[in-house]
Amino acid sequence: VGSEMCIRDRAKDDASGIQTDRIGRRSITLTRTVPARFDYDHDRHVMIRVPAAGILKSVEYKPGDQVTAGSVVAELQSPGIGAARSLLLQRMSELDIATTRNDWQATVQDGVTRLASTIRQGKPIDTIKKELGDAVLGTFRSDLIGSYNAHLLAQQLSGSINGIQQSGAISNRVVREREARVRETWAHLEASLEQAEFEASQARREAESASRAAKQAVITARQELVDLTRQPIPEDFGAPAENDETLLASLPITSPIDGTIQERSFSATERVRSGDELYVVADTSKLWVNADLRARDLETMDLHVGDPVVVLTGAEIDKEIRGNVHFLGREVDPLSGTLPLIVVVDNQSGRYRPGQFARVEIPIGRIDDVVAIPEAAIIDLEGESSVFLKTDEGYRAQAVSLGAGNDDFVDATIGVKEGEEVVVAGTFLLKSELLLEGED
Repeated sequence: VGSEMCIRDRAKDDASGIQTDRIGRRSITLTRTVPARFDYDHDRHVMIRVPAAGILKSVEYKPGDQVTAGSVVAELQSPGIGAARSLLLQRMSELDIATTRNDWQATVQDGVTRLASTIRQGKPIDTIKKELGDAVLGTFRSDLIGSYNAHLLAQQLSGSINGIQQSGAISNRVVREREARVRETWAHLEASLEQAEFEASQARREAESASRAAKQAVITARQELVDLTRQPIPEDFGAPAENDETLLASLPITSPIDGTIQERSFSATERVRSGDELYVVADTSKLWVNADLRARDLETMDLHVGDPVVVLTGAEIDKEIRGNVHFLGREVDPLSGTLPLIVVVDNQSGRYRPGQFARVEIPIGRIDDVVAIPEAAIIDLEGESSVFLKTDEGYRAQAVSLGAGNDDFVDATIGVKEGEEVVVAGTFLLKSELLLEGED
């Protein structure tokens, strides 16, 4: 190791594919390579399941077809869904009735309150009728107005005899009877007003309670329908066209994501049960790479969510690709002593598929400002790590002592200096020539 061979013809260098790189000082990120496997991005991989028992009227797609989010992939005819929709329509109708009754009772209560106030003020009947002409009073109108009329009449009769009493034409007994009648009619009127106000208030409270109960019943029925269909309810639900029994039982099943149909389990006219898997849809433009990290690497590992990492594929094209840490587990598996790592990689080309094997380079440390030589330059000569250095006369084999490194660069502690040129391509040819020279 130290022999020197002269290959001075540059054309021969080029033909042999010999390439060099200048040695320099750099920082080296230390890595550990762990086995991994490509997997679906779980946010882009869904199983479309049948929400309720029924019969498939149509199944629109086959494996390999592209679908978009919201595309109708099948149509289900389900009696259970029809019954749930019918119940919701009934509850909505009951709410409409309860709301109307509540509005009516609120209006009646307001009218009774206004009427009671004007009566207690002693306003004339004509004035009251004018002020409350548009008021809604229900049955209270005739009852209260009648009682008020009786009281006014009693007052009028009592007042008309006051002057006659002085002449002695009417006895004191009659006068007392008329005055008693005034008090009696007023007491009856006041009782009628209090009763009317109470009944109107109670009717209003009962109507409000019934309205709240009807609203809750609608909310419950809507939620049950959403839970059953796993779809939001359209804003125009309840339109006359939807009251058809066939339409009520029909449910379009849609894809929740853009993607490709991976699997299909049923065909049209087949009977299905709730929860049956109908399709598997996946968007493979991004994939997960799942790896398991050893717990003993945790102390030296420098890795966080979002950090870039290298994924080695072993493919001829794109032997390595870049990804980013998506998830780093916090709990160590007691059986394997590992914790999960998920890396997200771009797969727009579609070259990689779930299930393929890969490897992930995990950073476990860093050394700064060292003389680094490319990993590709290192060869084994007579059991020693060596490189070929470029000299004025040709190329010279040089033994080196190596420290830590990664798949790209290694710390050269002894044997080379900064600024020297080292062969990074064509080392096999130079090694062969060196061995042949040794035989000569």
